[in-house]
Amino acid sequence: MHNEHHLLNFMEGENIILLNVRRKGEKKMKKFFMLIVVSIFLASTAQAAVTLSYHNSDSSSRTFAVKACGSAKKVTFDGSKTASTTIQGCSSATIFTSCGNIEVKDGDKVEIKDGCVTVK
Repeated sequence: MHNEHHLLNFMEGENIILLNVRRKGEKKMKKFFMLIVVSIFLASTAQAAVTLSYHNSDSSSRTFAVKACGSAKKVTFDGSKTASTTIQGCSSATIFTSCGNIEVKDGDKVEIKDGCVTVK
């Protein structure tokens, strides 16, 4: 009986220690989780842009109106050139051309020919 009582006291003491360790661990996990959330938010806002690879077959540069995240912008594609350009704002945008409105998203490849933009 004496041994059982001693074992019970030891087990109670161990449970208290484990409970304290868990509480400290929970605080660290909350801090770690918040750090991850903030990092993801900062990374997503830092990369909020549409980068397009393009080939402009026209000899002259072409500038088009663009709408990204509700903001009006302009994008210029240099003449007779294969390159890339970035539209800041969102991961998608609308380019307004005389041939119609073109929806583009980050990573798209586009071609400019006779003043018209097409997504490849």
